[in-house]
Amino acid sequence: MRPPLAVPLVFASMAGLLACPQLLSDDFGAVLDTGGDTCARRQTCASENGGSGSARAGSGGTTSGAGGSSANAGGSGGSAGDGEAGSAANAGSSGAADQGGTGGSGDAPDASVAPPESDSIPACWTIGLDDATHVASDNCLGINGWNAVETDPSTLDTTVSTSYSDDRVCFTGSIDNAGWGAVYNLTLNDTDPWNAASLGVGGFELAFVGTSLPPQMQVKYTDDSSGDYCRVITPAASVEVPFSIAHPGCSTSSSSVSDATDLTYIRLVMPAAASSYAIDFCLDIRAIP
Repeated sequence: MRPPLAVPLVFASMAGLLACPQLLSDDFGAVLDTGGDTCARRQTCASENGGSGSARAGSGGTTSGAGGSSANAGGSGGSAGDGEAGSAANAGSSGAADQGGTGGSGDAPDASVAPPESDSIPACWTIGLDDATHVASDNCLGINGWNAVETDPSTLDTTVSTSYSDDRVCFTGSIDNAGWGAVYNLTLNDTDPWNAASLGVGGFELAFVGTSLPPQMQVKYTDDSSGDYCRVITPAASVEVPFSIAHPGCSTSSSSVSDATDLTYIRLVMPAAASSYAIDFCLDIRAIP
């Protein structure tokens, strides 16, 4: 066909279609219908709808919304948090309400809420040791009385002196390889019975700081009616000694403190070893549940 003739024929065909709407497909109106979606077929709305890289749903959402399907469902969403379930329009295509499906939205966790502290022991459970007498006003457990170190009188080569700093008791000196060594005595209620059970106390923690620690230490809890219950420890930055692991004679198999209602002393024994040793350290003592 010659070009001059083709152009008039094209225009004539277009005019015929417009004049006869019945020649159009019956479902043409449905194809044009957007269903109320103002973003249909608009590239400028790509940042609002789902698919990869979605700003509202997209991959790796901070918190996941409720499961479900919708026209605006995102692409592959994450499950980084529980959050509040999203609305149906922004919900993922599948998944539970607090678990990410594919896409979804929700409220991010409140960053202003601090996580709970890992150490829940009250600060006032530490025994304040400022001199040879300690008072109940320095703690909230009613612990009071006196504290002092004694050395084996059978040898003059064991010498230990005490001082106090920052609510700690400090020890310097040397322990001879003969005799029984030295013991630090601390009363819990000025030698009268002290009821640990009524206060929720289940033992004590010892925190050692210094350049010369004893190679071992015997921790003894004195029961007013039953005597001493002992545990041998290796001094370290933090050593917990519950009543349940202290036994008569420092055994590990005999009975432990079964009645913590009438305790009178904490005794810390620095025993003689195969060789003499020097000591230079400070000690924090606090109760534990």
